[in-house]
Amino acid sequence: MLEEHVKLRCTIVPEWFGDVDPADPKVQKILDTGYVFCLPNRDDKGRRIVVCQMGAVNPKDKAISPDDLSRAGFLVNDAILRDENNMVNGFVYFIDFTGFTAKHMAFWGTEMIKKQGHFFGRYPGRFKEIHYFDTGPLFEAMFTLFRPFMPDKFKNRITMHGSNMEDVYKSIDKKLLPRDFLPDDYVGPCAGTIKSIIDEFKVDLMKRRDSILKEQSAFSYDLKKKPTDIPSESFRKIALD
Repeated sequence: MLEEHVKLRCTIVPEWFGDVDPADPKVQKILDTGYVFCLPNRDDKGRRIVVCQMGAVNPKDKAISPDDLSRAGFLVNDAILRDENNMVNGFVYFIDFTGFTAKHMAFWGTEMIKKQGHFFGRYPGRFKEIHYFDTGPLFEAMFTLFRPFMPDKFKNRITMHGSNMEDVYKSIDKKLLPRDFLPDDYVGPCAGTIKSIIDEFKVDLMKRRDSILKEQSAFSYDLKKKPTDIPSESFRKIALD
């Protein structure tokens, strides 16, 4: 896994990982849209919840590319992985397709969707649950391209909720979600508004900006320097779930 992860960052899709500066105006702009952000509180199993709103970005915005969205997305993931508790407890993903249109589908393109499949088996992190919301025919077309790259373990952790948020609440407690995702008559605790969550997360990223950039520059991969005499069973395999 470690070698494959380094290859992913350095040779397979280096455009997603190299010099991704949290202070970059383009990164800040993407984060402000609410395309991807991490909820502030853990669930009852100690897991952080990452939200991805697939329809949040304007597909007509020529200043943002699908690669830019991937850079911002992995910046968020990398930031979360720096916490050892998250490596141990894993993550929950809530992927919201509200507002996702044919223009978004064209924006991503089939090749870029397939390109996303490179991260399976190459990116560390325990993806314990993946919840899809407000999916439709466009999602089905997108998922058909993406699904062949998914390991069976990953496929088995996917839950489709249609457009029923009440069904989502059975898996993700209301108190963990932004006010924007809750019923109008809900008066219980919540995580705040999406904007307040993003603003707080951006502040945290900026506090860690120097270490983030330093860690990114530490990765390199040169196949010529790889030893050729490593015994095939020199390392014990560790099964991660």
